[in-house]
Amino acid sequence: MDLHSATTAQIVEYIFLGYNATVLAYGPTGSGKTYTMVGTRSNPGLMTLLTQTLYERIDVQKHSVYLSYMVGDDALNELYNENIRDLLNPCSGILDLMEDEKGNIQVPGLSKVIAPSSAKNKGIRLKEGAAINRSLLALGNVINSLSSGNRNRYINYRDSKLTRLLKDSLGGKSKTCMIAHVTPSSAHYEETYNTLIYASRAMNITLRPTRSRPVSADQPHMDAMKQINKELQEQNNMVHASSSQLLYEKSPTSDKRSPLSNRGYRPAPHRWQRTAPRKFSSLFNSLREQYLDLIDKQHRLRERLLEANQEAYEAEMSRASKVAILNAWKKQKVEVRENQKTADSIARLTNDVDEQDKRLSELVELRRKIEKALRKGSETAHSVESRLRSAAKHAEQLEMVALLVRMAEADAESK
Repeated sequence: MDLHSATTAQIVEYIFLGYNATVLAYGPTGSGKTYTMVGTRSNPGLMTLLTQTLYERIDVQKHSVYLSYMVGDDALNELYNENIRDLLNPCSGILDLMEDEKGNIQVPGLSKVIAPSSAKNKGIRLKEGAAINRSLLALGNVINSLSSGNRNRYINYRDSKLTRLLKDSLGGKSKTCMIAHVTPSSAHYEETYNTLIYASRAMNITLRPTRSRPVSADQPHMDAMKQINKELQEQNNMVHASSSQLLYEKSPTSDKRSPLSNRGYRPAPHRWQRTAPRKFSSLFNSLREQYLDLIDKQHRLRERLLEANQEAYEAEMSRASKVAILNAWKKQKVEVRENQKTADSIARLTNDVDEQDKRLSELVELRRKIEKALRKGSETAHSVESRLRSAAKHAEQLEMVALLVRMAEADAESK
């Protein structure tokens, strides 16, 4: 109850003001995440206490509409092994991750990073460990990027379904509470150390909660916009047909074709569209090719950044475990430290740590250069986009510019 008063009880206030909220439990296996979130019948956890507080705050008379909306959208989903299941409907099978404007709040329980060889995992257990490691890696990369303080840094949420679900929660659009779990056992030193690192980095993430609106609230506006777009499309089709006929009549060879016209010949409806590319100015074509090259270059840079982030994460995890071993060895008695076999192993570990420090420094510089190139490429793309819009003389050219921009945005979201 004390933990609820200090964390989720305060979040309830934001929920009633129209903000989204997330409670995230993070830590290794056996550290108490399930007990904190679910609890027991005699000592309920945060999920039960939060739900109870929500319903206690609802005044049926003043919030009847809100009550029916909230209850109607109740859901309890499980994200495990990168698969999503509806716990209220076990027969539904694995669900696809569909992103909408409302979003979904999840409470994932991640285990520690599992080494397949040491855990002797096989079959299903090996797949579970790989899925957990993938989620942890993606979550760690997102937290590292968000805590860097660089607002122009590229944040990759699409490596895992976990980070996609937590995009708004981690990105600062909702009120988020992260509860880090650790165990006092010395056998879990590495897991405790890594958990505290991520918790300290998460504290540096700046939150800017924004009020959410249900899709139904904007439905009339969306319907009106669809009708307007439909009418504009019909008008454009009429203009295209008129332009096609006008071009045919103004053609220098129209007199020569007059006998065909007298026999009922008419230009094909898509004749103007086929000849439209000839009307594109050389400047517009040049800018279009330049923009496509920029999209391809940005795509390759994002792939390189993803690879560098993954290598840096793995190197940092490996270095932390080796440093922990070295620190423990330094505390041993002199006779243990003077053992030749142990000394050789310690020397190799020390050399490995030095090499990893060097590689981490190289990766930091590489990531800095890639991020700088991404920012510069983005600025150049915006400049070329503006020039493209200025050079566009026809509706088709403007539509092409809009399509190119959507392609660039979709590519950025997919990485």
